[in-house]
Amino acid sequence: MSKKIISNIFNYASQEGAKDIIIEKLPKKININYLFPDKETRSFSLPAKLEEDFRKNLQKVLALAPDDLVTQKYCKLKNKTGYFNFYLTILSSADGDRLIINLIPKKQKLFSLRQLGLKSSDVKALQAAAQRHSGLILISSPDNQGKSSTLYALLREIDAFNRSSYFLGESFEHYLDGINYLADTKNNWNKVLDLDSDVIITEITQEKSLYNAFLAASSGRLVLATIKANSVWEVMLTVLRLNLPLTLKLNSLLLITGQRIVPLKRTKSKSTRKKINNRQDIGLFEVLNISPAIKKFIIKKEKDKKKENFWEDLVRLALKTGYEPLSYDKKSKIKNGVI
Repeated sequence: MSKKIISNIFNYASQEGAKDIIIEKLPKKININYLFPDKETRSFSLPAKLEEDFRKNLQKVLALAPDDLVTQKYCKLKNKTGYFNFYLTILSSADGDRLIINLIPKKQKLFSLRQLGLKSSDVKALQAAAQRHSGLILISSPDNQGKSSTLYALLREIDAFNRSSYFLGESFEHYLDGINYLADTKNNWNKVLDLDSDVIITEITQEKSLYNAFLAASSGRLVLATIKANSVWEVMLTVLRLNLPLTLKLNSLLLITGQRIVPLKRTKSKSTRKKINNRQDIGLFEVLNISPAIKKFIIKKEKDKKKENFWEDLVRLALKTGYEPLSYDKKSKIKNGVI
């Protein structure tokens, strides 16, 4: 396979916005599969005669050693406008090699917790939770409302080089140094739990995911997970319904965050525009710390969780212990001219 053909494969991925490329050599053809963020797939085939020595040419283009099977190796391929940056995994099969190429998005910036729009007390609470040796942090929002950005901002607070960290997921927006990236499978979960792992990062997509997250957190690991929800209280209800001992859940759960993304107020001030780095939006946040008082209340009243006054009383207690809902953050940002 010539360098031109490989460049064309990458050019198509870049132009169409694909996130992954999977190249497989089959007996009579070479399959090229493109995976997109919305889970759409597109496939093309090249005749085998076009490339008789698939591995040899690929080694030359990507500077790989003979028979090199790699996992998440950082690579870059020069093109006319710069470089394609990606992570390469090569798996061996009966028919040949299977190449998994995770493209690194261009011009994506990782924000800090403060840049996201969190107030100082919430930043400190998240930073403190990220330094814990065990426990579960749940980061929630509806789809496309910023929970992934918050997760990656929080990952910047973890000393990944000195803590054995594993990210289990279906896809990854960023690849951070010091973190091992694995597919979210039962086998990989078992491997990570068998290893001397310190930090596990994942996405809660079903009840089993949440179950695994709690078991990992209760076994002496710090777990950071995103979960789709409209509020911290929806997350709390999901937690209480989970079929695990209540004390295990409450002793493991550190805090829950909720958020929305809203447009920033446009300003004519050049200095103000420079400070917000030309961003178009900012987050509204709520952070629920699972305090001893909240744990005590839930243990005492958990049997009444289906009653309306259970949640009213729980919210009132949370407000007394520092919780502020999204509406408070919205009012504050409006008052300060941010939105």
